[in-house]
Amino acid sequence: MTSTSASYPTAVRHREWYRLDNAGKLYPAITTSKWNSVFRVSIILRSEINPQTLQEALDSVFPRFPILQTQLCTGLFWYYLEKNPKRLLIQEDEGGPCEYIPWQEKNMHLLRVSYLERRISIDFFHAITDGAGSMVFLKTLVAEYLRLSGTDVPYHSGVLDPSEEPNSGEMEDAFQRMPLPQKTRREYNGKAYRMPGDKRKSNERHMISYRMPVEEVKAKAKAIGVTITEYLVAVKLYIAYQEQLKNKKKKPLPVKVSVPVNMRSFFSTQSLRNCSWIVSPELAPPFEKTSLEEIALSVQEYMKQALVPEKLYASIAPNVANERSFLRFAPLPLKNLVIRSVYKAMGSKSKTTTLTNLGRFTAPPEMMEQIEGVETIIGPDRVACTSAAIITLAEQMYVTYTSNQEEPIMAHEFERLLLSQGISVQKEVLW
Repeated sequence: MTSTSASYPTAVRHREWYRLDNAGKLYPAITTSKWNSVFRVSIILRSEINPQTLQEALDSVFPRFPILQTQLCTGLFWYYLEKNPKRLLIQEDEGGPCEYIPWQEKNMHLLRVSYLERRISIDFFHAITDGAGSMVFLKTLVAEYLRLSGTDVPYHSGVLDPSEEPNSGEMEDAFQRMPLPQKTRREYNGKAYRMPGDKRKSNERHMISYRMPVEEVKAKAKAIGVTITEYLVAVKLYIAYQEQLKNKKKKPLPVKVSVPVNMRSFFSTQSLRNCSWIVSPELAPPFEKTSLEEIALSVQEYMKQALVPEKLYASIAPNVANERSFLRFAPLPLKNLVIRSVYKAMGSKSKTTTLTNLGRFTAPPEMMEQIEGVETIIGPDRVACTSAAIITLAEQMYVTYTSNQEEPIMAHEFERLLLSQGISVQKEVLW
Protein backbone atom coordinates (compact mmCIF):
# COMPACT_ATOMS: atom_id res chain seq x y z
CA MET A 1 0.00 0.00 0.00
CA THR A 2 1.12 3.52 -0.65
CA SER A 3 -0.51 5.32 2.26
CA THR A 4 -1.58 4.66 5.83
CA SER A 5 -4.11 7.49 5.99
CA ALA A 6 -7.45 6.26 7.32
CA SER A 7 -9.63 8.78 5.53
CA TYR A 8 -9.71 11.12 2.57
CA PRO A 9 -7.91 14.45 2.80
CA THR A 10 -11.29 16.24 2.76
CA ALA A 11 -13.51 15.10 5.62
CA VAL A 12 -16.83 13.50 4.75
CA ARG A 13 -19.52 15.84 6.08
CA HIS A 14 -22.62 13.97 4.95
CA ARG A 15 -23.30 10.25 4.97
CA GLU A 16 -25.48 9.33 2.03
CA TRP A 17 -27.27 6.05 1.45
CA TYR A 18 -28.73 4.22 -1.53
CA ARG A 19 -30.98 1.25 -2.01
CA LEU A 20 -29.37 -1.69 -3.79
CA ASP A 21 -30.54 -1.90 -7.38
CA ASN A 22 -32.89 -4.72 -8.32
CA ALA A 23 -30.16 -7.01 -9.65
CA GLY A 24 -27.73 -6.08 -6.87
CA LYS A 25 -30.05 -7.46 -4.17
CA LEU A 26 -29.16 -11.00 -5.25
CA TYR A 27 -25.45 -10.92 -4.44
CA PRO A 28 -25.33 -10.30 -0.67
CA ALA A 29 -28.17 -12.79 -0.21
CA ILE A 30 -26.22 -15.64 -1.84
CA THR A 31 -22.87 -14.77 -0.24
CA THR A 32 -21.25 -17.53 1.84
CA SER A 33 -18.39 -17.34 4.34
CA LYS A 34 -15.89 -18.25 1.58
CA TRP A 35 -17.52 -17.06 -1.65
CA ASN A 36 -19.18 -14.02 -3.15
CA SER A 37 -19.72 -12.80 -6.69
CA VAL A 38 -16.65 -10.81 -7.75
CA PHE A 39 -15.46 -9.90 -11.23
CA ARG A 40 -12.37 -8.09 -12.52
CA VAL A 41 -11.55 -5.62 -15.30
CA SER A 42 -7.95 -4.69 -16.14
CA ILE A 43 -5.89 -2.51 -18.44
CA ILE A 44 -2.28 -3.36 -19.28
CA LEU A 45 -0.20 -0.28 -20.08
CA ARG A 46 3.05 -0.05 -22.05
CA SER A 47 5.08 1.12 -19.05
CA GLU A 48 5.52 0.07 -15.41
CA ILE A 49 2.86 1.31 -12.98
CA ASN A 50 3.91 4.01 -10.52
CA PRO A 51 2.01 3.20 -7.28
CA GLN A 52 2.14 6.75 -5.89
CA THR A 53 0.68 8.20 -9.09
CA LEU A 54 -2.00 5.51 -9.19
CA GLN A 55 -3.05 6.34 -5.60
CA GLU A 56 -3.18 10.03 -6.49
CA ALA A 57 -5.35 9.23 -9.52
CA LEU A 58 -7.69 7.10 -7.39
CA ASP A 59 -8.04 9.87 -4.78
CA SER A 60 -8.95 12.26 -7.59
CA VAL A 61 -11.58 10.16 -9.38
CA PHE A 62 -13.22 8.17 -6.58
CA PRO A 63 -15.48 10.98 -5.26
CA ARG A 64 -16.82 11.34 -8.83
CA PHE A 65 -18.45 7.89 -8.39
CA PRO A 66 -20.50 8.15 -5.16
CA ILE A 67 -22.32 4.86 -5.80
CA LEU A 68 -18.95 3.09 -5.66
CA GLN A 69 -17.66 5.05 -2.67
CA THR A 70 -19.91 3.05 -0.36
CA GLN A 71 -20.11 0.19 2.10
CA LEU A 72 -22.85 -2.43 2.27
CA CYS A 73 -24.99 -2.32 5.40
CA THR A 74 -27.61 -4.71 6.79
CA GLY A 75 -30.99 -3.27 7.71
CA LEU A 76 -34.07 -4.86 9.24
CA PHE A 77 -35.77 -5.31 5.86
CA TRP A 78 -33.12 -4.66 3.18
CA TYR A 79 -29.42 -4.35 2.52
CA TYR A 80 -28.44 -0.80 1.60
CA LEU A 81 -25.38 1.17 0.52
CA GLU A 82 -24.00 3.88 2.78
CA LYS A 83 -21.22 6.34 2.00
CA ASN A 84 -17.87 4.95 3.13
CA PRO A 85 -15.65 7.56 4.86
CA LYS A 86 -12.57 5.34 4.71
CA ARG A 87 -9.95 6.11 2.08
CA LEU A 88 -9.65 3.40 -0.58
CA LEU A 89 -6.01 2.36 -0.83
CA ILE A 90 -4.44 0.65 -3.81
CA GLN A 91 -2.79 -2.72 -3.30
CA GLU A 92 -0.09 -4.70 -5.00
CA ASP A 93 -1.83 -7.59 -6.76
CA GLU A 94 -0.69 -10.55 -4.69
CA GLY A 95 -3.86 -12.60 -4.18
CA GLY A 96 -4.82 -12.94 -7.83
CA PRO A 97 -8.05 -12.05 -9.65
CA CYS A 98 -11.50 -12.02 -8.07
CA GLU A 99 -10.51 -12.70 -4.47
CA TYR A 100 -13.29 -12.73 -1.88
CA ILE A 101 -14.40 -9.24 -0.73
CA PRO A 102 -15.46 -9.41 2.96
CA TRP A 103 -18.17 -6.77 2.63
CA GLN A 104 -19.60 -7.60 6.06
CA GLU A 105 -16.65 -5.84 7.75
CA LYS A 106 -17.15 -2.24 8.88
CA ASN A 107 -16.04 0.40 6.34
CA MET A 108 -15.16 -2.32 3.82
CA HIS A 109 -15.10 -1.02 0.26
CA LEU A 110 -16.93 -3.08 -2.35
CA LEU A 111 -14.10 -2.88 -4.87
CA ARG A 112 -10.37 -3.47 -4.82
CA VAL A 113 -7.85 -1.47 -6.92
CA SER A 114 -4.54 -3.25 -7.50
CA TYR A 115 -1.47 -3.08 -9.70
CA LEU A 116 1.23 -5.47 -10.86
CA GLU A 117 4.04 -4.49 -13.23
CA ARG A 118 2.15 -2.80 -16.12
CA ARG A 119 -1.38 -3.89 -15.16
CA ILE A 120 -4.05 -1.86 -13.33
CA SER A 121 -6.92 -4.07 -12.10
CA ILE A 122 -10.20 -3.49 -10.29
CA ASP A 123 -12.17 -6.27 -8.60
CA PHE A 124 -15.84 -5.43 -7.98
CA PHE A 125 -18.43 -7.04 -5.75
CA HIS A 126 -21.27 -7.48 -8.23
CA ALA A 127 -23.82 -5.83 -5.91
CA ILE A 128 -22.67 -2.33 -6.94
CA THR A 129 -22.16 -2.49 -10.71
CA ASP A 130 -21.95 -4.61 -13.84
CA GLY A 131 -19.39 -4.94 -16.64
CA ALA A 132 -20.41 -1.77 -18.49
CA GLY A 133 -20.44 0.37 -15.34
CA SER A 134 -17.10 -1.02 -14.18
CA MET A 135 -15.43 -0.13 -17.48
CA VAL A 136 -16.41 3.55 -17.10
CA PHE A 137 -14.70 3.67 -13.71
CA LEU A 138 -11.63 1.78 -14.94
CA LYS A 139 -11.21 4.02 -18.00
CA THR A 140 -11.68 7.18 -15.93
CA LEU A 141 -9.10 5.98 -13.38
CA VAL A 142 -6.51 4.99 -16.00
CA ALA A 143 -7.08 8.22 -17.94
CA GLU A 144 -6.40 10.24 -14.77
CA TYR A 145 -3.28 8.13 -14.08
CA LEU A 146 -1.99 8.86 -17.58
CA ARG A 147 -2.88 12.54 -17.20
CA LEU A 148 -0.83 12.73 -14.00
CA SER A 149 1.97 10.90 -15.82
CA GLY A 150 2.13 13.51 -18.60
CA THR A 151 -0.36 12.31 -21.24
CA ASP A 152 -3.24 14.71 -21.88
CA VAL A 153 -6.31 12.47 -22.17
CA PRO A 154 -9.59 14.20 -23.12
CA TYR A 155 -12.93 13.40 -21.50
CA HIS A 156 -14.97 11.28 -23.90
CA SER A 157 -15.47 7.62 -24.98
CA GLY A 158 -16.42 6.56 -21.46
CA VAL A 159 -13.83 8.73 -19.66
CA LEU A 160 -15.54 11.03 -17.14
CA ASP A 161 -14.21 14.34 -15.84
CA PRO A 162 -13.34 13.91 -12.12
CA SER A 163 -13.91 17.63 -11.48
CA GLU A 164 -17.56 17.45 -12.60
CA GLU A 165 -20.42 16.89 -10.19
CA PRO A 166 -21.84 13.35 -10.40
CA ASN A 167 -24.93 13.03 -12.55
CA SER A 168 -27.94 11.71 -10.63
CA GLY A 169 -28.77 9.49 -13.64
CA GLU A 170 -25.55 7.58 -13.08
CA MET A 171 -26.85 6.45 -9.69
CA GLU A 172 -30.37 5.41 -10.65
CA ASP A 173 -31.78 1.91 -10.40
CA ALA A 174 -32.79 1.73 -14.04
CA PHE A 175 -34.98 -1.33 -13.44
CA GLN A 176 -37.43 0.88 -11.51
CA ARG A 177 -37.98 3.13 -14.54
CA MET A 178 -38.29 0.47 -17.23
CA PRO A 179 -41.73 0.08 -18.87
CA LEU A 180 -42.44 -3.28 -17.23
CA PRO A 181 -45.76 -5.12 -17.63
CA GLN A 182 -47.92 -5.32 -14.52
CA LYS A 183 -48.66 -9.04 -14.47
CA THR A 184 -46.20 -11.70 -15.53
CA ARG A 185 -45.29 -15.13 -14.29
CA ARG A 186 -41.76 -16.08 -13.44
CA GLU A 187 -40.44 -18.68 -15.87
CA TYR A 188 -38.49 -21.53 -14.30
CA ASN A 189 -35.88 -22.83 -16.69
CA GLY A 190 -35.42 -26.26 -15.18
CA LYS A 191 -32.22 -28.14 -14.50
CA ALA A 192 -29.34 -27.94 -16.97
CA TYR A 193 -26.46 -30.29 -17.71
CA ARG A 194 -23.26 -29.60 -15.78
CA MET A 195 -19.82 -30.39 -17.14
CA PRO A 196 -18.15 -33.29 -15.28
CA GLY A 197 -15.51 -32.50 -12.68
CA ASP A 198 -15.36 -31.98 -8.94
CA LYS A 199 -15.16 -28.53 -7.42
CA ARG A 200 -11.69 -27.54 -6.27
CA LYS A 201 -11.01 -27.08 -2.59
CA SER A 202 -11.46 -23.72 -0.89
CA ASN A 203 -11.31 -20.79 -3.35
CA GLU A 204 -8.81 -22.36 -5.74
CA ARG A 205 -9.46 -21.73 -9.41
CA HIS A 206 -8.05 -22.04 -12.92
CA MET A 207 -7.86 -18.83 -14.97
CA ILE A 208 -6.81 -19.19 -18.59
CA SER A 209 -6.71 -16.40 -21.17
CA TYR A 210 -6.94 -17.04 -24.91
CA ARG A 211 -5.94 -14.33 -27.37
CA MET A 212 -6.98 -14.53 -31.02
CA PRO A 213 -7.41 -12.27 -34.08
CA VAL A 214 -10.96 -10.97 -33.97
CA GLU A 215 -11.18 -10.95 -37.77
CA GLU A 216 -10.59 -14.72 -37.86
CA VAL A 217 -13.43 -15.31 -35.40
CA LYS A 218 -15.64 -12.84 -37.28
CA ALA A 219 -14.96 -14.64 -40.57
CA LYS A 220 -16.05 -17.99 -39.09
CA ALA A 221 -19.21 -16.44 -37.68
CA LYS A 222 -19.96 -14.60 -40.92
CA ALA A 223 -19.57 -17.79 -42.96
CA ILE A 224 -22.47 -19.24 -40.95
CA GLY A 225 -24.40 -15.98 -40.96
CA VAL A 226 -24.30 -15.26 -37.21
CA THR A 227 -22.67 -12.74 -34.85
CA ILE A 228 -19.43 -13.38 -32.96
CA THR A 229 -21.31 -13.84 -29.67
CA GLU A 230 -23.78 -16.26 -31.27
CA TYR A 231 -20.90 -18.24 -32.76
CA LEU A 232 -19.02 -18.50 -29.45
CA VAL A 233 -22.20 -19.43 -27.56
CA ALA A 234 -22.67 -22.20 -30.14
CA VAL A 235 -19.11 -23.38 -29.56
CA LYS A 236 -19.81 -23.77 -25.84
CA LEU A 237 -23.14 -25.51 -26.46
CA TYR A 238 -21.47 -27.88 -28.93
CA ILE A 239 -18.68 -28.77 -26.46
CA ALA A 240 -21.13 -29.47 -23.61
CA TYR A 241 -23.46 -31.43 -25.91
CA GLN A 242 -20.58 -33.61 -27.12
CA GLU A 243 -19.38 -34.15 -23.55
CA GLN A 244 -22.84 -35.29 -22.46
CA LEU A 245 -23.02 -37.74 -25.38
CA LYS A 246 -19.57 -39.08 -24.44
CA ASN A 247 -20.67 -39.69 -20.85
CA LYS A 248 -23.84 -41.47 -22.02
CA LYS A 249 -26.15 -40.08 -19.35
CA LYS A 250 -29.31 -42.17 -18.91
CA LYS A 251 -31.47 -39.05 -18.79
CA PRO A 252 -29.94 -36.30 -20.95
CA LEU A 253 -30.40 -32.74 -19.75
CA PRO A 254 -30.59 -29.50 -21.74
CA VAL A 255 -27.31 -27.68 -22.30
CA LYS A 256 -27.66 -23.97 -21.46
CA VAL A 257 -25.36 -20.98 -21.74
CA SER A 258 -26.12 -17.99 -19.51
CA VAL A 259 -25.51 -14.77 -21.50
CA PRO A 260 -25.71 -11.36 -19.76
CA VAL A 261 -27.44 -8.68 -21.85
CA ASN A 262 -26.64 -4.98 -21.40
CA MET A 263 -30.10 -3.43 -21.00
CA ARG A 264 -28.64 0.00 -21.81
CA SER A 265 -28.91 -1.12 -25.46
CA PHE A 266 -32.70 -1.29 -25.07
CA PHE A 267 -33.43 1.35 -22.44
CA SER A 268 -32.04 4.89 -22.26
CA THR A 269 -30.17 5.33 -18.99
CA GLN A 270 -26.87 6.73 -17.74
CA SER A 271 -26.82 4.32 -14.82
CA LEU A 272 -23.44 3.00 -13.71
CA ARG A 273 -25.13 0.41 -11.51
CA ASN A 274 -26.29 -3.07 -12.46
CA CYS A 275 -28.31 -2.79 -15.65
CA SER A 276 -28.01 -6.25 -17.20
CA TRP A 277 -30.30 -9.20 -17.65
CA ILE A 278 -29.74 -12.85 -18.54
CA VAL A 279 -30.85 -14.84 -21.57
CA SER A 280 -30.11 -18.55 -21.88
CA PRO A 281 -29.70 -20.13 -25.33
CA GLU A 282 -29.97 -23.90 -25.05
CA LEU A 283 -29.70 -27.21 -26.83
CA ALA A 284 -32.37 -29.58 -25.58
CA PRO A 285 -32.73 -33.38 -25.87
CA PRO A 286 -33.46 -35.61 -27.67
CA PHE A 287 -30.02 -35.00 -29.17
CA GLU A 288 -29.43 -35.99 -32.74
CA LYS A 289 -26.32 -35.50 -34.85
CA THR A 290 -26.05 -31.73 -34.55
CA SER A 291 -23.28 -29.74 -36.21
CA LEU A 292 -21.69 -26.58 -34.87
CA GLU A 293 -23.24 -24.65 -37.77
CA GLU A 294 -26.76 -25.93 -37.00
CA ILE A 295 -26.37 -25.02 -33.33
CA ALA A 296 -25.13 -21.53 -34.25
CA LEU A 297 -28.20 -20.93 -36.41
CA SER A 298 -30.49 -22.15 -33.61
CA VAL A 299 -28.73 -19.72 -31.22
CA GLN A 300 -29.30 -16.92 -33.73
CA GLU A 301 -33.01 -17.75 -33.90
CA TYR A 302 -33.24 -17.85 -30.11
CA MET A 303 -31.52 -14.46 -29.79
CA LYS A 304 -33.87 -12.90 -32.34
CA GLN A 305 -36.82 -13.93 -30.21
CA ALA A 306 -35.24 -13.25 -26.80
CA LEU A 307 -33.66 -9.87 -27.48
CA VAL A 308 -36.93 -8.05 -28.00
CA PRO A 309 -37.54 -5.24 -25.47
CA GLU A 310 -41.05 -6.40 -24.58
CA LYS A 311 -39.85 -9.94 -23.91
CA LEU A 312 -36.91 -8.76 -21.82
CA TYR A 313 -39.17 -6.44 -19.80
CA ALA A 314 -41.61 -9.31 -19.21
CA SER A 315 -38.83 -11.50 -17.78
CA ILE A 316 -37.54 -8.68 -15.56
CA ALA A 317 -40.99 -7.72 -14.25
CA PRO A 318 -41.41 -10.52 -11.63
CA ASN A 319 -38.16 -9.48 -9.94
CA VAL A 320 -39.22 -5.85 -9.64
CA ALA A 321 -42.75 -6.83 -8.63
CA ASN A 322 -41.36 -8.72 -5.62
CA GLU A 323 -40.00 -5.43 -4.26
CA ARG A 324 -43.51 -3.99 -4.31
CA SER A 325 -45.34 -7.07 -2.99
CA PHE A 326 -46.08 -8.13 0.59
CA LEU A 327 -42.54 -9.57 0.62
CA ARG A 328 -41.15 -6.08 1.14
CA PHE A 329 -42.50 -6.20 4.71
CA ALA A 330 -40.69 -9.48 5.44
CA PRO A 331 -37.55 -9.32 7.60
CA LEU A 332 -34.24 -9.58 5.78
CA PRO A 333 -33.43 -13.20 6.84
CA LEU A 334 -36.72 -14.37 5.31
CA LYS A 335 -36.07 -12.39 2.13
CA ASN A 336 -32.61 -13.97 1.88
CA LEU A 337 -34.15 -17.42 2.22
CA VAL A 338 -36.56 -16.72 -0.65
CA ILE A 339 -33.83 -15.20 -2.85
CA ARG A 340 -31.51 -18.17 -2.26
CA SER A 341 -34.28 -20.62 -3.15
CA VAL A 342 -35.07 -18.78 -6.37
CA TYR A 343 -31.37 -18.52 -7.24
CA LYS A 344 -30.89 -22.24 -6.67
CA ALA A 345 -33.81 -23.08 -8.93
CA MET A 346 -33.24 -20.48 -11.63
CA GLY A 347 -29.56 -19.61 -11.40
CA SER A 348 -27.02 -22.12 -10.17
CA LYS A 349 -28.82 -25.26 -11.38
CA SER A 350 -30.29 -23.85 -14.57
CA LYS A 351 -27.08 -23.19 -16.51
CA THR A 352 -24.24 -25.23 -17.92
CA THR A 353 -21.85 -22.31 -18.26
CA THR A 354 -21.72 -18.51 -18.66
CA LEU A 355 -20.45 -16.37 -21.53
CA THR A 356 -20.28 -12.60 -21.17
CA ASN A 357 -19.04 -10.30 -23.94
CA LEU A 358 -18.13 -6.70 -23.10
CA GLY A 359 -17.57 -5.99 -26.78
CA ARG A 360 -14.93 -3.70 -28.24
CA PHE A 361 -12.88 -1.58 -25.83
CA THR A 362 -12.83 2.09 -26.85
CA ALA A 363 -11.10 5.12 -25.35
CA PRO A 364 -9.68 8.46 -26.56
CA PRO A 365 -6.80 7.95 -29.07
CA GLU A 366 -4.31 9.54 -26.65
CA MET A 367 -5.17 6.82 -24.14
CA MET A 368 -5.31 3.96 -26.66
CA GLU A 369 -1.70 4.66 -27.63
CA GLN A 370 -0.61 3.84 -24.06
CA ILE A 371 -2.60 0.58 -23.77
CA GLU A 372 -1.17 -2.81 -24.65
CA GLY A 373 -3.99 -5.08 -23.47
CA VAL A 374 -7.31 -5.37 -21.64
CA GLU A 375 -8.90 -8.16 -19.60
CA THR A 376 -12.23 -9.02 -18.08
CA ILE A 377 -12.54 -11.96 -15.70
CA ILE A 378 -15.58 -13.56 -14.07
CA GLY A 379 -14.91 -14.85 -10.56
CA PRO A 380 -15.40 -18.53 -9.68
CA ASP A 381 -19.01 -19.68 -9.48
CA ARG A 382 -20.65 -20.79 -6.26
CA VAL A 383 -21.01 -24.31 -7.70
CA ALA A 384 -18.64 -26.33 -9.89
CA CYS A 385 -18.62 -24.46 -13.19
CA THR A 386 -16.39 -23.07 -15.96
CA SER A 387 -17.30 -19.62 -17.32
CA ALA A 388 -15.85 -17.21 -19.88
CA ALA A 389 -15.60 -13.45 -20.40
CA ILE A 390 -14.73 -11.70 -23.68
CA ILE A 391 -13.38 -8.28 -24.55
CA THR A 392 -11.82 -6.98 -27.78
CA LEU A 393 -9.01 -4.47 -28.15
CA ALA A 394 -8.13 -3.33 -31.70
CA GLU A 395 -7.46 -6.50 -33.74
CA GLN A 396 -7.27 -8.89 -30.77
CA MET A 397 -10.03 -10.68 -28.90
CA TYR A 398 -9.36 -11.85 -25.33
CA VAL A 399 -11.40 -14.77 -23.96
CA THR A 400 -10.69 -15.52 -20.29
CA TYR A 401 -11.94 -18.73 -18.73
CA THR A 402 -12.48 -19.13 -14.99
CA SER A 403 -13.01 -22.58 -13.53
CA ASN A 404 -13.33 -23.90 -10.00
CA GLN A 405 -13.30 -27.48 -11.28
CA GLU A 406 -10.33 -29.82 -10.94
CA GLU A 407 -10.16 -30.18 -14.71
CA PRO A 408 -11.47 -27.23 -16.81
CA ILE A 409 -12.71 -29.40 -19.68
CA MET A 410 -14.75 -26.58 -21.25
CA ALA A 411 -11.68 -24.30 -21.56
CA HIS A 412 -9.44 -27.01 -23.01
CA GLU A 413 -12.08 -28.11 -25.53
CA PHE A 414 -12.76 -24.49 -26.48
CA GLU A 415 -9.10 -24.05 -27.41
CA ARG A 416 -9.01 -27.35 -29.31
CA LEU A 417 -12.20 -26.61 -31.27
CA LEU A 418 -11.17 -23.09 -32.30
CA LEU A 419 -7.77 -24.35 -33.45
CA SER A 420 -9.52 -27.03 -35.52
CA GLN A 421 -11.59 -24.23 -37.08
CA GLY A 422 -8.38 -22.55 -38.26
CA ILE A 423 -8.40 -19.75 -35.66
CA SER A 424 -4.98 -18.72 -34.33
CA VAL A 425 -5.31 -19.10 -30.56
CA GLN A 426 -2.60 -18.09 -28.10
CA LYS A 427 -2.92 -19.37 -24.54
CA GLU A 428 -1.76 -17.77 -21.28
CA VAL A 429 -2.35 -19.31 -17.85
CA LEU A 430 -3.17 -16.41 -15.52
CA TRP A 431 -3.68 -18.41 -12.34
